[in-house]
Amino acid sequence: HQKTDSTQVASGIVAANGTYAITIPKQAYGSTVTATVTLNGQTSSASTLVTQGTIAQTTINSLTSDQTSVSGRGESGGTVVIKNGTTQVASGTVATNGTYTITVPKQAYGSIVTATVTKNGKTSSASTLVTQGTIAQTTINSLTSDHTSVSGKGEPGGTIVIKNGTTQVASGTVAANGTYTITVPKQAYGSTVTATVTLNGQTSSASTVVTQETIAQTTINSLTSDQTSVSGRGEPGGTVVIKNGTTQVASGTVAANGTYTITVPKQAYGSGSIVSATVTKNGQTSSASTVVTQGAIAQTTINSLTSDQTSVSGKGEPGATVVIKNGSTQVASGIVAANGTYAITIPKQAYGSTVTATVTLNGQTSSASTLVTQGPSLKQPS
Repeated sequence: HQKTDSTQVASGIVAANGTYAITIPKQAYGSTVTATVTLNGQTSSASTLVTQGTIAQTTINSLTSDQTSVSGRGESGGTVVIKNGTTQVASGTVATNGTYTITVPKQAYGSIVTATVTKNGKTSSASTLVTQGTIAQTTINSLTSDHTSVSGKGEPGGTIVIKNGTTQVASGTVAANGTYTITVPKQAYGSTVTATVTLNGQTSSASTVVTQETIAQTTINSLTSDQTSVSGRGEPGGTVVIKNGTTQVASGTVAANGTYTITVPKQAYGSGSIVSATVTKNGQTSSASTVVTQGAIAQTTINSLTSDQTSVSGKGEPGATVVIKNGSTQVASGIVAANGTYAITIPKQAYGSTVTATVTLNGQTSSASTLVTQGPSLKQPS
């Protein structure tokens, strides 16, 4: 008979060779099992203390650098100690179903974490290499066509590669505070720039479409009423539209060197004649305007004048004021006719004096002079 303390757990017959082997249920660690042999009223007993047998093989599930718990399987009721290298980071107890889940601080990528289960002096261990967890979501700030750096956020310490389409344009490292700023060449309007952060085999990307930055300030050169072209500066490649007030008079394209020269009809002089140049590129605009000033007026002429004439005539700028002077003395004035001629009544002027006709229009002047000759009214000497 075999008993644990006072409880019989099995019985059998001693073999002819004096040995016995009897099937029993597993016995609790630390209990005392006694074998008592009886023959013809005589008995003999022996006892042994149950020691701990081999415990269940410990397992540890895979662990990433962003996990905050370790899990696995082990001997039910066993104490489980979690170590990173030789440093204990946590401990706990295996549940009755043979599983454990223990809270731990995040462990460094590439380190080795070991779970050791101990029960009644027996141990079983398992280890895992910490892999890279999901990295922080990469961001990229908006980017314009005249920016020379790309910025955003990403996993600290990660390598960041900047691409335009499939072409790499720059690379760098995310700072410890999770930000990056990387110098890049200016990128073309409408292209897509992507920032990809990689750390220990994990990647995260973000993209942005390049927008048009404020374009170069448009300029327009001064314009006179007799010019047939408008010129200035603007954003290279931009479309330039020339208007007088609200009326479009011409259009063209800014050259690669940032200049434009566009043929226009002659524009009217005056404060009400404002010519503007508006350059547009990729939805951005810039304008400049100028008031049309008076261009050079027609060259004034004065016909020959004799001492007995009572009018002076010639040609000049149509609509302009004409002033007639003898020396510095004004003797008459009038208006140049629409056909560009004038004829103005004057007193007879002295032989040998100089008569000047000065035509003025919108601040521009043109003059011509003639020497008064002797008229035929002078009597011949007797």
